[in-house]
Parts: sequence; C-alpha cells; structure tokens
Amino acid sequence: MFKKFFKKVPALFTLVTLSILLCTGCFTYSNGERTGVLTKFSERGYFCKTWEGTMTLGAEGASGGLRNVWEFSVEDDEVAEELKKHMRTGKLVTLYYEQELWVAFWRGATKYIVTNIVKDLPNS
Repeated sequence: MFKKFFKKVPALFTLVTLSILLCTGCFTYSNGERTGVLTKFSERGYFCKTWEGTMTLGAEGASGGLRNVWEFSVEDDEVAEELKKHMRTGKLVTLYYEQELWVAFWRGATKYIVTNIVKDLPNS
C-alpha cells in the first residue's frame, strides 16, 4: 500500500510545482531593450484590463523604408502613464522589457512585458 503511494509522490510533487510556476508566470526567457517610435498604446480587455502597445523599431529611413513593428504589454500603471506622454511626442523612446515563455491573461496579451522606460534620450 505505501509502496504505491511513494511511487506517485515524485510525479505529484512535479505536477504541483510546475502548476505553481506556470500560474505565477516566472518563466522569463530573456530581457533587453528596444528603441523606436510608439505608434499605438491603449488599455484593452473586458474584465482584466491590460495596457497594450505597438512600436515601430529603428530610425527614419532605416532598412530601405521597411518598418519592423513590435507589440508589447505593460503591467505597471506608472510606466503606462510615461508611455502615454511619449506617445504624443512622436519621438524615439527606449523600453526595457522581459520576454516570458508564458504570460497569464491578466498580465497582458503579448509575451513582451515592458518594465521600464528611458526618460532622457538625446533626441527626445
């Protein structure tokens, strides 16, 4: 009787541990920064409101006129307020982000969670 129970304990422990890790969303794959011009920033969602945005990466005229668009999410309301201010300027902004392997729906719609913003850029 006890042998069967103790054979199942490691599998049960692993399942519970993985469930807790997935629910907390602590699988950060990478982190870094991206620079570009904010093109869209809005609060979205029916029940769990999240801040979602898009940024055109690179400088004016880079890549022969081709534009690379990056989608991101923001959790912190203070960062969201700063982004709204930069949205109105149309100037370059650098964002620090964490890329998650899995993101809970209440944290955002993308795997890129912006955690901070550079406030003092030379051309802003």
